[in-house]
Amino acid sequence: MEHEPTNEPGPRSLEQRIRAELNMHMAGLGDPKEMEPFKRVSLAAEVFREYTDALGEGSDIAPITGRFIAYGIVAEAGEGVSTKALTTYYKTGEGSHDDLRAEYLMHYFAAETTPEERMLIDILGTHLFREQNRVDVTPIEHWRPDIAMLRTSHNPGDVDTVLQLPDGIAMSDMSSVINEVSHHIDVKGDAFKAFLRLPGIDVTADNLLSEFGLSYLGNSSQPGFYDVLLPSLQQRRRMGLAWDGIEIGGTTYVFAR
Repeated sequence: MEHEPTNEPGPRSLEQRIRAELNMHMAGLGDPKEMEPFKRVSLAAEVFREYTDALGEGSDIAPITGRFIAYGIVAEAGEGVSTKALTTYYKTGEGSHDDLRAEYLMHYFAAETTPEERMLIDILGTHLFREQNRVDVTPIEHWRPDIAMLRTSHNPGDVDTVLQLPDGIAMSDMSSVINEVSHHIDVKGDAFKAFLRLPGIDVTADNLLSEFGLSYLGNSSQPGFYDVLLPSLQQRRRMGLAWDGIEIGGTTYVFAR
């Protein structure tokens, strides 16, 4: 018996329709350079809320959140800073990690860029790395932390540090933990900051430093990273190993747990 054709969209056409709707939404935001300052602050605050919600759920940000970050970078970028790839990305969702990184790092290291803006760029870079390398962020069961942001240095160039806290612990009771985290960052650097941004990292855990030592494998500034480390990790991923990468300042720190 022949089936009557239907007008229901298939999976591919549905995906295309959703993307078209997102593209129309992004186009409706207007020229980022004309966005009023209070709207820029509001957009950044909303992105941070979505990021902390995703981290608490053990997931990556949504693709639309990455596009909002790119929109904000274009809005804040100084004169003479190329934003062609970033503009294409926020409008269409298309673009390579390498091309986008080349542009957003020009803004990242500009003297006028704030620590909060740098962290938003790190969130975008992490999202792009995960998508490019098909990293599935594994939800952490029975872990819904309170998320706090902490600047662990008086240096205004330092990005904020993420603290994932068990529910019910007040920041006022965290002085010893904060001092310990600050010490580890002084010794281990951005690799430890990246570790704290992995889903499911309880900053109050007694084995925090040993877990970092066991899970940290290397970073993208090391020779052979893309030729050796990533293919090996992808193979181990197929064997059931959970791995992830967190970008800070254009360098990706890779962990396996």
